[in-house]
Amino acid sequence: MPNKKYEIKMRVLFISMPPFLDVDLSLVNHLSKHCDVHYLMDLPPYYLTSSALKITKIKPQDEILSASEYPELHQFASFIGLNKWHVINRTSPKKFALSNLKLQFEIRNFIENLNPDVIHCGNYLDENFYLFLLRNKRKIVLTVHDPFPHSGEGTKRKSLIFKFNFAFIKNIVLLNSTQKEAFIESTPFNFSSVFVSALGVYEYLSLYKINQTKSDAFKILFFGRVSPYKGIDILLEAFSSIGSPVNAELIIAGNGKFWFDITKYSSTPRITILNRYVPNDELVQLLSQASVVVCPYKDATQSGVVMSAYALNKPVIGTKVGAIPEMIQDEHTGILIPPNDVDELANALRRVIGDSSLLAKMENNIKETYSTGEKGWERITLDLSSHYLTL
Repeated sequence: MPNKKYEIKMRVLFISMPPFLDVDLSLVNHLSKHCDVHYLMDLPPYYLTSSALKITKIKPQDEILSASEYPELHQFASFIGLNKWHVINRTSPKKFALSNLKLQFEIRNFIENLNPDVIHCGNYLDENFYLFLLRNKRKIVLTVHDPFPHSGEGTKRKSLIFKFNFAFIKNIVLLNSTQKEAFIESTPFNFSSVFVSALGVYEYLSLYKINQTKSDAFKILFFGRVSPYKGIDILLEAFSSIGSPVNAELIIAGNGKFWFDITKYSSTPRITILNRYVPNDELVQLLSQASVVVCPYKDATQSGVVMSAYALNKPVIGTKVGAIPEMIQDEHTGILIPPNDVDELANALRRVIGDSSLLAKMENNIKETYSTGEKGWERITLDLSSHYLTL
């Protein structure tokens, strides 16, 4: 029987991009306990500020760099070792710029030299990876974060990228089981080629110091990209219906264009709208001071917002759409309500505002379930590494 101490770990190349760094940091960190994981992050100039990432200026050379070349990445070294983290450094945003075409060959050579046993793509690979996809003969897995486009966000280009990926990648990872059957019905895949994993809490938020300033107000927080499917209009209407005697404040934090007139809300004293990018340190402060987080989505897959809230043990009020009910256990880690229902959301808000013991119970449940329990990263990455062995 071989001595496990001397067993060689499976080598995994994880290819991703900045919008998914918040989840990748924990995933790669815990997966590295089971596999030899190398992280390759695609960095075009339009993703310098995205998710957990905030880079001041792109490096002037088009090549694959060590992550150590970017001081802004050093803070994450406890999650992903800089010696195993490389950056595809792109100076041009144009997909078919000569510099990006040359990088396609460098990507191919990088992968050949690394010689991974498995390549895991953290999201769809766009035109900048077509040479790699055309030439690849290695085992490859694709995580599909959004099996179906959100309301108003589907495009013809996205559809073509999906189809191209599906033509070359035959092993899929979904992050919820709710949408597995519908995904299979709409794609060329069968049940055996689709593996269901999950999101864990976004542990990188622990890197940021919490200001212990206390507030007497009950703070309700919505954060994330502003988009029609997020239901911010429903939340604002529900909060406004609660009435001024209640000592509660609503904070809306995130960049993006509002699709409705927010004038009457932005001038309301109990409502704060931060319509801009919210850096990590500020997000942690907002979360630490919040009593509850609200996800009033009209449609959804799974939600990184929920996992960010759970990282600070904050209960979440969410809607019964997509896989949100998989993430929010009703009456256990939060409250579930129907989508597009102003009255139900207002009732849920009134309930948590008036019941501090309920919130305390939920906070403890979140800690036990997601930080150390069955929905923690240890279980998620152990199952994923076992799945690699079946490919």
